[in-house]
Amino acid sequence: MIGKKKFLSEDEIKKITDAVVRAEQGTRGEIVPMIVARSSTIGHLPIYIALMLFSIILVMLIDWPPLWLSDYLNRWHGLPLVGLFAICWLCGFILSYVPSIQRWLIPNSDEESQVWSRARSEWAFNHLQKTKERTGILLFVSVMERKAVILADEGISKHCPEETWQDVIDALTTHLKKGEWALGFETSVHRCGEILKAHLPAVESNKNELSDRVIIKN
Repeated sequence: MIGKKKFLSEDEIKKITDAVVRAEQGTRGEIVPMIVARSSTIGHLPIYIALMLFSIILVMLIDWPPLWLSDYLNRWHGLPLVGLFAICWLCGFILSYVPSIQRWLIPNSDEESQVWSRARSEWAFNHLQKTKERTGILLFVSVMERKAVILADEGISKHCPEETWQDVIDALTTHLKKGEWALGFETSVHRCGEILKAHLPAVESNKNELSDRVIIKN
């Protein structure tokens, strides 16, 4: 699990939870905020970075090979190059866990598709489709990619098409890029509540079917 204090303090988690409670008081919609560390796969990055580093170093050596190194390589039949690649691979392995490097090396289109895929997986894993009127809505944030996704169940989507949530996503993404995780969630939850209230107002027996607390995962 992500260290909660890295992105959200307990006080900030409580504020988001309270925002969900307030938003749901006026609607039958069930808002579930979730934050994950990363959605994109990075297993290919170590070898990718290693090859880049190795190639750059080789080009530098070809352009300006020190005499002692040329003799050394000839004597050992290129064995030092194996050691050099091993060092490059180790550097690649370490660098592959740096979020800024991950964002630089993973194409935006891949990030987009993998964030959506992770959001759908979390929707199913957390059984958000189990509400009586199918009124669950997932407010999903993936930290490394700095992207947000909103998934709404069929009870909501028949009233609110996907583009309904674009302004909410844009505002949330702006906050994410500034590192304003809590404020981004609070304002987005509030706006979702307003939209849901207009289409799915609360009834007298407004049962809370899904947890209001923000879900935090790796």
